[in-house]
Amino acid sequence: MIKTWGRMGNKRRNHSLLRMRKLFSDRSNRLGNDLSEKRFRGRMGDKRRNHSLLRMRKLFSDRSNRLLTTLQTIENPWKSFQCKSVWGSDLSEKRFMGRTNGKRGGLLLVAGLMFILCAAFISAVAPSGPDGLVFGTNETKTAVGAQMVNVSGGIISTFNLTANMQNYKWKAFVGNVVGAFTLEDSSANTIYDWTLASVSGRVYATRKITTPVWGSIACADSTDLETENTAMSHSGISDNITATFDDNVHSPFFVAGTQFTNCQHTVNTYNSTGQSSSSFEEVALYDSADIVYAAILEEDAVGYDGTAYDFQMIVPENGASGFSGSTAYYLYVELD
Repeated sequence: MIKTWGRMGNKRRNHSLLRMRKLFSDRSNRLGNDLSEKRFRGRMGDKRRNHSLLRMRKLFSDRSNRLLTTLQTIENPWKSFQCKSVWGSDLSEKRFMGRTNGKRGGLLLVAGLMFILCAAFISAVAPSGPDGLVFGTNETKTAVGAQMVNVSGGIISTFNLTANMQNYKWKAFVGNVVGAFTLEDSSANTIYDWTLASVSGRVYATRKITTPVWGSIACADSTDLETENTAMSHSGISDNITATFDDNVHSPFFVAGTQFTNCQHTVNTYNSTGQSSSSFEEVALYDSADIVYAAILEEDAVGYDGTAYDFQMIVPENGASGFSGSTAYYLYVELD
């Protein structure tokens, strides 16, 4: 909170805003009843003060709309959010303390409501990069040798072949998450932390180099996935991105405070006995510019190879003919 106030201006204004918060707490119960129009007219008197009430109500409506617009467009609440931009010059200390006079109580109510909305928004923490990443193993399918067929001349030999070819247009990330909640400064000095007995949340993977716009995250639709098919040269009918994320069932989850319950492009990767219908859910999301893949964390669920994992996810690789490189993905974690 100290940092948030520090972004709002000089020490004098910070002190005034703290005073506003205390005054709001002291007066809110009394003002809740006094601001009905009938009682206001009975106590305040003349038309001029009644007109002031209407102006105050309009001011609150205007500021509320500006607040909602700001909350919908902000990318990072910790780095970008400034209550100063929401309150605006109309609620600067000069107008608040110098021009309000009899309207001070009403504007205190407005300011207090603004403060509550600001505080509520700041509490919704966006996903962040992991503090550490320890590699285990990188494995791929072992090449299978040829099968010999040796029959005598003049014979027609009938047989069936089974071929499981490694799909180099896809790759998988599998692992566990060790999580904690912590109180740290910008130099990673910890004053206290809380190790989590069990972990719940999401692991995100995206090709986007810059941080996704978490405030704009939505369920990816077919158009978004078709655009990604083109970008990643996934032209196969059976194994492109749209065909792979062809389910629409997943557990409810949150991203930066926004709940998702009905995304239309999901996939469940396999456990040791085949494709799971409940574990290792992965959802395709979109931040208005790029695809973000979200793996919902499990708690030591049996994975594809019989080992317990917290997450499994698959992501597309460049499928262009002749491509021999690799596509980087950037990982983020969000803990509940």
